[in-house]
Amino acid sequence: NQMIANGITTAYHGLGVSWEPGVRAMKASRDLFNAWFDIRTDLSCETFLNIRWETYALDGVEEAINWLKKVPGNILSINDHATVYDGLAEDHPRMIKLATRIGMTTDEAAKLVQEVLARRSEVPAALKSICQKATQSESRILAHDEISETDRNTNRDLGMKVSEFPMTIEAARAAVDNCEHVILGAPNVVRGGSHNNALCAATAIEQGLCTILASDYYYPSQLIAAFKLADQKIVDLAEAWKLVSLYPAQAVGLTDRGEIKEGLRADCVLIDKKTQTVQAVFANGKKVYDTGI
Repeated sequence: NQMIANGITTAYHGLGVSWEPGVRAMKASRDLFNAWFDIRTDLSCETFLNIRWETYALDGVEEAINWLKKVPGNILSINDHATVYDGLAEDHPRMIKLATRIGMTTDEAAKLVQEVLARRSEVPAALKSICQKATQSESRILAHDEISETDRNTNRDLGMKVSEFPMTIEAARAAVDNCEHVILGAPNVVRGGSHNNALCAATAIEQGLCTILASDYYYPSQLIAAFKLADQKIVDLAEAWKLVSLYPAQAVGLTDRGEIKEGLRADCVLIDKKTQTVQAVFANGKKVYDTGI
C-alpha cells in the first residue's frame, strides 16, 4: 500500500544470495522468497524480485537460478562485496561493521573473510555458469558497481546488459555508448549527490550517462527526483518521468508497461502538479488508490 501511495505500480525487491551468515544468510533469503511467493498475487503493486547474487556465494548458484525460473520477470544482479575486505585489519571500520552485522567478533569475521576468499579460483566458473543459465531462462542480468570500460566490456560478454550503480563516468559512458541502460539512485538526485561519494546522478543525467533512477533505499524518492530534475531544468518532466517508468520497464524486459499507450497495462498515476503529490493510482486499469480529494 505504501508503494502504491507513492505511485509505484511495479516493484522489484532485492533478495540477497550471499556468503554471509546472519541477516543475509541463505535461510533468511529462502524464508523471504517463500513468503513473497505466497502473497505476490494478492498485492496491488505487482511485485518481482531482484536476485542479488554475490560472486563468492558459490553454493547458492542453483537456488538463485531456481528463483529466477519460478516467476518469469525476476531479474539477476551480480555483486562482489567480498574482495573489499581482503587484507583489512580486524579493527578496520569495514571489518567492525561486518562483524556487527553477522554477529561475530572481529577476529571471527576476519577468519570468515579469508575462508570465503580462499575459494576465489572457483568464482570465474560460477559467474559464467549463473550468467549462462539466467540468459537461457530469459532473465535480465545487471552488473553492480562497475569501475572501468574493461569491466563493462567483460560483463557485457557474460550477458550483463545493464550497468547498475557504476562507480565512474568511464564505466557509465561505456554502457550508454553501447545503447545499454545505466541505473543510479533517485535518492542521489533528492539529496543533491551520492551518500558514498559515487557519481552524482543529476550530473550524469544532464550528460546523458544515466537512463534509470532506482528507488534504492527510499522508495518515495523516484517521484520526488523526477519533479526535482524538471524544476531544476536538467531535463523536462516528460523525460524525467521516463527515468522512473519507461526505461526501467525496458531494462527488465516488461514490454507491457512503462508508458501510456493503447494495449498496455494501463498503470497510471494522477499527480497534483502544484503539490507534486499522488492523488490516485490505477494498476492494470483498476483504481487501487484514491485520496478522495
